[in-house]
Amino acid sequence: MDIGGWLRDLGLGQYEQAFRENDIDGDVLADLTADDLSGLGVVSIGHRRKLLAAIAAVRAGSPPAMSSSIQPQSTISGTVALPSPEAERRQLSVMFVDLVGSTALAAHLDPEDMREVIGTYHRRIAETVGRFGGFVAKYMGDGVLVYFGWPQADEADAERAVRAALATLEAVGQIAPVDERLSARVGIASGLAVVGDLLGAGAAQEQAVIGETPNVAARLQSLADPGCAVIDAETRRRIGGLFECRELGAVHLKGLIGPVRTWQVLGEAMVQSRFDAMHPAALTPLVGRDDELDLLLRRWRQAKGGEGQVVLSAGEPGIGKSRLIAALEEHVAGEVHLKLKYFCSPHHRESALQPIIARWKNEVGFVDGEPAEARLDKLETLLDPRAASHELALIAEMLGVPGGERYPPLALSPERKKEQTFGALLHILDERARRSPVLMLFEDVHWADPSSLELLDRLIMRLASLPVLVVISFRPEFEVPWVGLAGVTLMALSRLSPRQAATLASQVVVGQALPAGMLDRIVAQTDGVPLFIEELTKAVLEGASQPDAAVSALPIPSTLQASLTARLDRLPAAKQVAQIGAALGREFNHELLAAVAGLPEAALAQGLDELVNSGLAFRRGTPPEATYMFKHALVQDTAYASLLRGTRQKLHARIAQVLEERWPEVVETQPELLAHHFSQAELTERAADYWQRAGERTFRRSAVAEAIGDLTRSIDLVRTLPESRARAERELHLQTMLGQACIARYGHAAPETASAFARAQELVEAVGDASQQFPVLYGFWAVQFVRMALPEQQKLARQILALAELHPDPERLCLAHRMCGATGEVGGELLAAREHLECVVALYDPERHGSTAFVFGQDLGVSALAHLTWVLWLLGYPDQASRQQAEGLALAHRVGHKNTLGFALMYSALVGAFGRDDSTAAAHAAALLELAREHKLDLWAASATVVQGWAMARHGQEAAGIEAIQRGLADWGKSGAAWMRPFFLGLLAEACALSGDMQRGLGALDEALAVVEGTGERWPEAELYRLRGHLLAALPDGRPDEASAAFEHAIEIARRQSAKSWELRAATGLARLWRDQGKSADAHTLLVPVNEWFSEGFETPDLREAKAFLDTLR
Repeated sequence: MDIGGWLRDLGLGQYEQAFRENDIDGDVLADLTADDLSGLGVVSIGHRRKLLAAIAAVRAGSPPAMSSSIQPQSTISGTVALPSPEAERRQLSVMFVDLVGSTALAAHLDPEDMREVIGTYHRRIAETVGRFGGFVAKYMGDGVLVYFGWPQADEADAERAVRAALATLEAVGQIAPVDERLSARVGIASGLAVVGDLLGAGAAQEQAVIGETPNVAARLQSLADPGCAVIDAETRRRIGGLFECRELGAVHLKGLIGPVRTWQVLGEAMVQSRFDAMHPAALTPLVGRDDELDLLLRRWRQAKGGEGQVVLSAGEPGIGKSRLIAALEEHVAGEVHLKLKYFCSPHHRESALQPIIARWKNEVGFVDGEPAEARLDKLETLLDPRAASHELALIAEMLGVPGGERYPPLALSPERKKEQTFGALLHILDERARRSPVLMLFEDVHWADPSSLELLDRLIMRLASLPVLVVISFRPEFEVPWVGLAGVTLMALSRLSPRQAATLASQVVVGQALPAGMLDRIVAQTDGVPLFIEELTKAVLEGASQPDAAVSALPIPSTLQASLTARLDRLPAAKQVAQIGAALGREFNHELLAAVAGLPEAALAQGLDELVNSGLAFRRGTPPEATYMFKHALVQDTAYASLLRGTRQKLHARIAQVLEERWPEVVETQPELLAHHFSQAELTERAADYWQRAGERTFRRSAVAEAIGDLTRSIDLVRTLPESRARAERELHLQTMLGQACIARYGHAAPETASAFARAQELVEAVGDASQQFPVLYGFWAVQFVRMALPEQQKLARQILALAELHPDPERLCLAHRMCGATGEVGGELLAAREHLECVVALYDPERHGSTAFVFGQDLGVSALAHLTWVLWLLGYPDQASRQQAEGLALAHRVGHKNTLGFALMYSALVGAFGRDDSTAAAHAAALLELAREHKLDLWAASATVVQGWAMARHGQEAAGIEAIQRGLADWGKSGAAWMRPFFLGLLAEACALSGDMQRGLGALDEALAVVEGTGERWPEAELYRLRGHLLAALPDGRPDEASAAFEHAIEIARRQSAKSWELRAATGLARLWRDQGKSADAHTLLVPVNEWFSEGFETPDLREAKAFLDTLR
């Protein structure tokens, strides 16, 4: 603003020199008071009134307290007026100055002389703090309130406040009216405040700061000795070791809760670093990364030769991960290759495959509003014309493009569809890699959604023979699962040396000039973090370009956040647009921004141009089709953090409203995005609804990790609503779905699963709705089943059967009989179990009940057939068991639900172990282990490991087999599962016996039998006693009586359970013992009846053994 021209227009040009000598510019003018004008020498009351009226007009027509870079909009040629900004949240350093002894001084000075003293005092303070960028907010008699950090932010506001305080104390001390030098005391406090509201009117109008910080500053100055400055803990932290300070201890200040630690500033000190900050990675001129770039290029050459490579680039935000990746891209740009680049976003952690989908849409070249047919054409053009139609259908669906008649939806379960989509993506990559080497870049993987990480994991596992280099960048807190794998290199980026930092800053400065000594200050303040160096240098250059800028007031940021705030403050149009864009996300499109902002197109264009031209954001495309991305996530954070909470809420509500009204496809495909905005708007009902939609959608797509996050958020919000039956019903539905997601993710016995279903059960009892009780009671029963809490199982099974009979429905009856059958099975009530399970088989209709896996965690038909396989084998019908096993496994494959398939394979493997068919058991266990490892089904992996160990021991690898069984048992126990533990311990005992260690085997059996007694899991009890008899008989000292008693007890239990297979095996063992004791007739009498009972299974090992033994007795 031309202050001289303004004064001349008023006819008051005679004051121009006084205004210039006192540094009155556009920042200060709007806040001048009548006292200030008197201090400037405006003695005429008429002139003062005329100036105050003109100043009020300036205030009315421009943003409050304009900085030198934010001129009144009407005076900026070629720009468009934007609405005046409202108050903002700011980190401020507030200085309060008080004149010591002013009352006594006034008592012996003439009032006019005292007026001159106070005027001089005010001018000295204004001049002094002005040199350090301070803003005089208010004169209060002999007190002065000064802000650092508003209206113009600087990276070193606390430092500037302390320097200004020391200079102010010196300047005031030089004032000597009537041969008596004045002295002042200063208090400084730093912290969050709301600043910018205009209070008062006319000459009394002031820029108010709301918050604790100014109150603390005022209280601190009262503690200072004359000529001293006292600071609080936050200011002390921010200035680090820049100043020598003496701690004064903790004091209690009036109106504040708790003690406040205080320091007296003694003077300036010399230090190198202020603090170690964490900020996002940045694209900066590449300096000091020759070794890292060489490593990447060597891995690229290896990859091109057909040896797939992965480089993990780890480092703190701002360390240069992204710039290093850009340098790699630059070096290979002239080579024939395919580049695939993926960006992960903190706002899409729960959006399955978001970076994958975003890259595909960008590569295909979708345009908003174009028809599905046009998008399919583009997709076909991108992919090989010979690409399989089912792959095109899967990719189209992933991208949200209706396939229509060209690519009708595939009739697949969500889990199967996910598997085939992953397969299609990887197959397409294989095909593209055959045509040219591929460079894949995954940035910010610490923000990746679980499904993208799973796909990335699968990709890495198959890279060995592909010409592909994958570069993955992430922050140190990310737990990297791939370190140590073949072809994987971990590269940690370190900070730059002082010489490298100076070189980098000099490259940023090319074509411009830094003030003297500024380069050394930048190097000293940035601690070798490339992003800090780049941004701080740019901030210095921008500050130096301002017409009224003084070297002392130039922005020399000590933190990137302050630097970015300073840059935004200098770009008023860009700042407003950035604040709105920040609420939208890291990336936003022009059309949505325009709809939300409601600004004139010219004003919006001006703001966006400023944002892009300043280097704070990137633009892709041409408006209004353009998409914008903040250069760094912290740019977005800085703009967003400046908004008041109420403003943020209104803005998020507006975004959600616009999305609902104008982007129905986003509502359908990204409900989590609307959930986020409604959550930030604190519109609880709407937010809970959209989080629920997101959870249901991700669960149907088998993205259970994301589903758990979405559903949990919805539940947390629902529970804040007023209590009512509707709220309870809503939470019940959510808790039930959450429990089902936890079963798939963690397992039945996991604490997360138990917690979800326990809460759901409480709600069921409160709601009393029978239709909602079935999935809840089943889920809670499943928890008790795997934990082997048999009484609770039995109670729940009876309860749900009674409910099902009261409310007959085939699915409910299937569920109830399955629960009763499984409960009877583990308790050794085999005949009753068979009856229940055969009811399930009779009621189950694959067409009607094929989706039950996604309701109950397992398909009801498959689980019933698996249980029935066990029961039939135990009852002595091995051939029927074999047929049911084959049917159940085939059905599991058709259903396509991984947890269901795992259940069927586990039961198949264990039936093989029951019947001593170690080859079949090992084959099923191997298939189960592969499935479990691929899909992270930890419980099934543990059971497969146990069975594999048992099979190894039976094939002569006793030591390795025992180790595997113990490892599997440990993993099984870690999941919280008690079910199956007695039988697994029996397999361990058998493996120990095969190794000749009978005592160890007997110890395992003692533990197993103790578990049986503790839990009531009695179905393997007869076999455990049979094994005990076998091991006792094999002891070197021989204990035939104990062995005989164990065999007899086994037979007794088996008969009580009608477990003919266990009875046959125990009778064979006892008959063998009796024969060795010379009681062949007794042995024959014992074994013949049970052997003759069997009507099938004559080729099974047990029946062949019994027949062969009976032949020796004839």
